[in-house]
Amino acid sequence: MESANLGDELLALVDELEPRLVEWRRDFHAHPELAYQEYRTGAAVTAVLRDLGLEVRGAAGTGVIGVLRGGRPGPTIALRADMDALPVQEEGDKPVLSRVPGVAHTCGHDAHLAIALGAASLLARLREALAGTVLFIFEPGEESLDSGLEPGAERLLAEGVLADPRPDAVLGLHVYPEYPAGQVALRPGVMMTGFDLFQLTVLGATAHTATAQKGADAIVATAHVITALQTLASREVDPLEAVIVHVGTIQGGQRANILADRVELSGSVRVSDQALRPSLPERLERLVGGVAAALRCRHDLRYQPYLPPVVNDPTLTQLVAEVARDLLGPEQVVILPLPRLTGESFHAYSRVAPAVFWFLGVGNAEQGLTWASHHPRFDLDERALRAGLTVMAGSVLRLLGALPPGRPPARPRPQAIVEEPAQPLLEAEADEVTFESAQSFPASDPPSWTGVEI
Repeated sequence: MESANLGDELLALVDELEPRLVEWRRDFHAHPELAYQEYRTGAAVTAVLRDLGLEVRGAAGTGVIGVLRGGRPGPTIALRADMDALPVQEEGDKPVLSRVPGVAHTCGHDAHLAIALGAASLLARLREALAGTVLFIFEPGEESLDSGLEPGAERLLAEGVLADPRPDAVLGLHVYPEYPAGQVALRPGVMMTGFDLFQLTVLGATAHTATAQKGADAIVATAHVITALQTLASREVDPLEAVIVHVGTIQGGQRANILADRVELSGSVRVSDQALRPSLPERLERLVGGVAAALRCRHDLRYQPYLPPVVNDPTLTQLVAEVARDLLGPEQVVILPLPRLTGESFHAYSRVAPAVFWFLGVGNAEQGLTWASHHPRFDLDERALRAGLTVMAGSVLRLLGALPPGRPPARPRPQAIVEEPAQPLLEAEADEVTFESAQSFPASDPPSWTGVEI
């Protein structure tokens, strides 16, 4: 196929695949699975990739790796999609709701899965035009803060999954309801700041409230500590930078008339300027220690560096932005002035190859689709799926030299959103399927997925 016509062919295939993207996304949404429990999800992904003729193997317990080899040799481009859902009870009136009590895809990983499978389907159709290899990484266990388990990306790297074939670039995206459906938002350098965690114990001395002078009130001291911590943002950091010191949990006190002698807190710290990050433990220690001591209390602060930042390669960032401008229109691309104060296990892939990560807008204010990710009412405008597929597949094609710069001619878009719930990828319901243990198959060999009709 002539590369000059490949842009038209790409958009035509996106049109053709759009109904399938919606079906896949709704199926994954209805059958969410928590970190390292993605058995049904892995079975569905495996079935689709095998049907497309890809090399498939299991990894990191419940992860799946697919390899698509092009018609000619060339570089290897990796695409990553995370698989796990959250321990959230879904709420709201949506086309499809989770069928699993207390578990839901409220972070959009169902959409990431659908887009990645769409990219595999599209690129498999064009494999003879590809001068290189495409590596599909379906990562389990991304939500490590909720699961308390090792992030899936770290397990994949530890197993050497990205060693053969070793990627020359890694691409990833995350749906983002802050932006209208179909927009692409990104920036070179730090894209997501990552964050650190802390645990703090404030220690006082108990006494009756009528003789408070005989004790040291840990609750009062804690209240002043929390207030003082906010000065880290307002008085110690350039106001053009973003800083969050968040206290997420607090427990203390035993009775209404007794001074508390112990208060325990936990929280997180996020900062847009990564040069400040090494100084954060000392800054917190100084603030906490000074305030606690002033109120005759002691403290124990434990600071834990947690998620490193997601750093976008400038060259890859420019390429993705150009592809999005060419295929979606220049008005659909947003260059972020500052990184987002969020974290993602995608950061790990930068240790292997240059990487780029972007936000795909899925919001729609008119339809009320503005709830933030992780919220029980989070939902997305499914029309964004085609934009995600277009940019993901288009970026791979350009990296492999198959899609020249420039915008294809304008063409009509069919209405392709599915109005009825789709047939499940796997005929058996999730609770009717029995699988092999996640640990019972080697990384080089995909699981047999016993009990599944595919």
